[in-house]
Amino acid sequence: MLLGELLVAQGLVTDSDVDQALEHQRENGGRLGDCLVALDLIADDTLDDALRRTPKASATIADIGLAPEVLRDLLLKTLAAAVVAAEADLAEALKLPRSVVAEGIVDAFACDLVETCGVAVDAPAKEPKTQLRLTAKGRDWAAAAAARNPYVGPAPVSLARYVQQVRAQAIAGEKIDAAAIDAGLAGYISRPRLRRLLGPAVNAGRSLLIYGDGGNGKSLLARHIADLYTQVVHVPHCVAVGDAIVRVFDPALHRPLVASDDAADTTPGNADPQWVACYRPIVHVGAELTADMLELGCDAAPGCYDAPLQVKAANGVLIVDDIGRQRDDTIGLMQRLLAGKIAGHDRCSLADGRHAELPNDGLLVLVSGSEAQQVIDEDLMRRIPFKIEVTPPSRPAFAELLRAEAAAYRIELAAADADFIMDQIEEGYGEPLAFYQPSFVIRRLVAVCDFIDEPPAFRRDLAEDAMSNLFAARPQAPGPGRATARALGIAKRG
Repeated sequence: MLLGELLVAQGLVTDSDVDQALEHQRENGGRLGDCLVALDLIADDTLDDALRRTPKASATIADIGLAPEVLRDLLLKTLAAAVVAAEADLAEALKLPRSVVAEGIVDAFACDLVETCGVAVDAPAKEPKTQLRLTAKGRDWAAAAAARNPYVGPAPVSLARYVQQVRAQAIAGEKIDAAAIDAGLAGYISRPRLRRLLGPAVNAGRSLLIYGDGGNGKSLLARHIADLYTQVVHVPHCVAVGDAIVRVFDPALHRPLVASDDAADTTPGNADPQWVACYRPIVHVGAELTADMLELGCDAAPGCYDAPLQVKAANGVLIVDDIGRQRDDTIGLMQRLLAGKIAGHDRCSLADGRHAELPNDGLLVLVSGSEAQQVIDEDLMRRIPFKIEVTPPSRPAFAELLRAEAAAYRIELAAADADFIMDQIEEGYGEPLAFYQPSFVIRRLVAVCDFIDEPPAFRRDLAEDAMSNLFAARPQAPGPGRATARALGIAKRG
């Protein structure tokens, strides 16, 4: 991961800033970061903070923090699987610095575990590579290592290094100001007090409950909240927990930064290949959440556990939607999630009965319907420090949304037309207004017009056809609508 890409991805500099600094570097020398600071393109403390959160590559086996025999066994198993490989190939497979792999190869030579078997030329770089293979003794050692643990893949980071890195890039360390919240919610329906309620919640990085009637954008708000965070975090391929290996990086969930092969400035502060630079993770689950998903899984790879969801979401946002619709006991799931959040770590069980404590950092967003008080008991409610109710739109707000949606299709919508739609929903169908309904109705109206080969326009019969898709019931005769009733002086009940 190049330093320029790392800073651009976080919005700390622009591509043109990097180009300017690279030109300065070519003319004056120095490191890219120093050039950016010299040109006043980034503050010195901002650069230091970004580099502080970037794990540095280890130079020796001792720096890795793992027992030498762990890396030796992994090296032998990797070479046994490849049959023949060069030092660079082993470094890529193990996701280790070349210097560490080179030291491991020297040790293996000293123990008569590997031998050279010729030289191959790398086609793109035309670089000769000394090929290595296991000796008979090395094959025996590799087989014994595989019997103890068959895992072959990236070398794990130590649990101590992982805990330290999670703390260094804690989500509470990223401050979200009012301007960032306004920009992040630009595509979301504005509601009074929302920014004031959101600010403390997103900056605390603990847990937040979003609740209210369906169809009013609770899940959408949760996603907007998750997108507020822009910092880059570093996720390990896997972590060593005692003699067990836990896979953390998940390409299906994590969002790696796209790295370039252009080597103007090699790596940011000698970055460690054992880690993947990613945007803060966003993990979104709903009714499919089960208790097993919050525990270590055994299906990642032979000899390797799969990290639970809340661990994969470390330093990011875990959204649990549709609270109360899960197959497993809701109270039990919430207790498990909140206990780890409050403690700052999760106690996970290994297959042999031992336990491992993995760090738990990030914002937990719980999304529930208006029945939240019935789904989440009083004790759990006290453990959730922030709560936001998403309320239905008022009639004026609903009418404004209708007009805006209609205008997008060049449909003129009179005040009486908006009243007709609202009266049909509230009195005809007996349903509350919701934020999703204006776009739903207008788009179905346009679809009907397209089908009958007419330009989009409001007609009450077509609007009734459009609204029939909203609910699985026939409307009752609404009688005089609220606007008509007010005009006639008729007192409406409710």
